[in-house]
Amino acid sequence: MTQTAIDLIARAGAEGWKELDLSGLGLKVLPEEIANLVQLQSLKLGGGRAEFRSGQPAA
Repeated sequence: MTQTAIDLIARAGAEGWKELDLSGLGLKVLPEEIANLVQLQSLKLGGGRAEFRSGQPAA
């Protein structure tokens, strides 16, 4: 787990981000803090191959 990911998640929560890009951070597991981002609508993970958009199936 990288501190960068945790810092980005904290900033996203504090600033109310609707999108968060964690790609390129080499995450194998999502930090549990991600569950606090109830306003999040788009989460990008890994080199553009994995992406989740709220209310839409992954492509």
